[in-house]
Amino acid sequence: MRTPSNNSTPYMKALLLTLVTIVYVQVSIEVYAAQSIAREIKTKETIIESANSNLNNARKDVRYIEGKLKSNQENTDKTRKIVMQERQTLRRLLISTKRKMKKKSHAVKKIEKEIIRAKTRLKLETNKNEAILIKAEMTEITLRKQIAIQKLKWAEKDIERLEFDSEDSVIDSDPRIVSFIQEKHRLKPKLLASKNKLYKFKRKVKKLNNDVLILRKIAEQESQLGPIAKKEAPKAANAYVYAISGSDDPDIESSLQLKDWVESYGAVYIEGHWNNIYGGPLSDDEANIGQFAKQFEEDLKKIPSSSKLILIGHGLGGGAVITVATGIAATLNRKIDLLVALDPVGNGNLRANIVFETEKQPCQLPRGDRQSNDLYANCIKASKPRQITANVAHFYNRWQKDSQAPFDYYKELLLSNGEGKPMQGITSTGKFKIASDNTKANQKREFYEGSEDAHQMILSDAVSRLPNLLVDHVR
Repeated sequence: MRTPSNNSTPYMKALLLTLVTIVYVQVSIEVYAAQSIAREIKTKETIIESANSNLNNARKDVRYIEGKLKSNQENTDKTRKIVMQERQTLRRLLISTKRKMKKKSHAVKKIEKEIIRAKTRLKLETNKNEAILIKAEMTEITLRKQIAIQKLKWAEKDIERLEFDSEDSVIDSDPRIVSFIQEKHRLKPKLLASKNKLYKFKRKVKKLNNDVLILRKIAEQESQLGPIAKKEAPKAANAYVYAISGSDDPDIESSLQLKDWVESYGAVYIEGHWNNIYGGPLSDDEANIGQFAKQFEEDLKKIPSSSKLILIGHGLGGGAVITVATGIAATLNRKIDLLVALDPVGNGNLRANIVFETEKQPCQLPRGDRQSNDLYANCIKASKPRQITANVAHFYNRWQKDSQAPFDYYKELLLSNGEGKPMQGITSTGKFKIASDNTKANQKREFYEGSEDAHQMILSDAVSRLPNLLVDHVR
């Protein structure tokens, strides 16, 4: 048997030293990575603790202001009731005063008749002494007339004051109620600001908790693998489901109740607002979904192309998911497996501004007068229909024209032609054009017999329909 030569010994030692060094470096890297994750988790937990404190303070502020508003309303109603009772007392006094004034008016007329009779007697009287007596009597009657007229004037002023004070239309001008109304006007903006702050902290805490959850899962995976074990990329979720709220229903999940069901299939469920997916206060800037689009684009770059994408939106949220699905996702060549639009609207809560792509500025609300209606109709005429692009595999769309929420819910508007002659013009439909025959489209207008809450009823109906629609996409 051949024995290794002494010359190979240094080589074997060097090889062994290299292997030990690689293992050491690998272990050091693993330890360092684990320590980094632990530090990041600890940092985020500290931030979460602070954010939770801010969240609790925001809740207290909202409850406090809501309590103040409730108390304000109770005091306003109570004071209004007192003022109304006072008004009723004043009305009774007014009736009594009018009767007295009528009597005083009769008294003045009676005195005037006495003066006429005294003047007639004076003309007929030839006896000087009797004439003197009649003149004295006339002086006394005239004085009584002046007093009666003065009393009549006072009664007229009393009636004028009572008529004003007893009017229901001036109840809110009562100083006692004015103070409550002023307080209410001061509290409402504060409540809105506090709610926005509360929403901001809720989103922040939710995102931070989600980050910590992800970091813990990474740490758990790292701990289960040996220091030299082959690193495999973590398995991506089968599907990512976005549920985007509008402005009328800022918490779509409270209505849909889909989160637990979706996550039971191992899918990722992401709740967001039409103009801001992660964090930040609610905004009334209906002209801008830029923040939403930017966040969605960042998410798309992180989500594996093998995962399914499902977008659900209501109202302005419906408009937002349609915009990014046919815009950003189409540009990045990302497939949208299911796009659900529930009564989608665009800028200004107008359906026209999502069904159509306006060339310059969004269409403006038609106010019912011929001029604004003409501007609205011309805006639609100059725009091109928005198409549901070929990257959308399944498009589910429900809209209604019963409610006043999307302001262009009328089937027709009274318009005028260039010569000022009246004509009828059709408003925007809720139906979208489909660019590809491969897109499975299910579009339908719902009818709720003129309900003013039809846009919310569409959301309620979706609760029973969506699970059957989603199940094939989230498995």
